[in-house]
Formats: sequence, C-alpha cells, structure tokens
Amino acid sequence: MVVAHVHVDENGDVTDVDVKKFPAGGSLLASEVKRKLMQWKFASEGRKRIGLYEINFKITDEEETIEGQ
Repeated sequence: MVVAHVHVDENGDVTDVDVKKFPAGGSLLASEVKRKLMQWKFASEGRKRIGLYEINFKITDEEETIEGQ
C-alpha cells in the first residue's frame, strides 16, 4: 500500500503528489505511484484542494491492477 497527498488545482488537474508512506524497499513503487497520480484528472470544483489517497497494488505475472480508495 502507498499513501499519498494529491494536490489538485481549481481545474481538477494534479499539480503535485507527496508520497507519505510506501513499503520498505519500495522507493521505485513510490516513484511510479507519483508518476501515475500526476496523470489523474479530477472534477473541477473551482478551488485548490489536497486529497489523501491510499493506493493498493496487485501485481501478477499477467497484469498490474491499481485500486484507489
């Protein structure tokens, strides 16, 4: 599990991601989470905001699944 603060601008675009928690030895995973979250788009609310997200990863030989909460 990775926990990150996602900074969102008034247009719903992600402007920054601050990874707060990741598994021991998971710095590469944390970097990938940041890269992916920077691509997310949120509903426009006309104001800046910060969301806290817990991201659960399930990686198998066939595919990677990302579940956000």
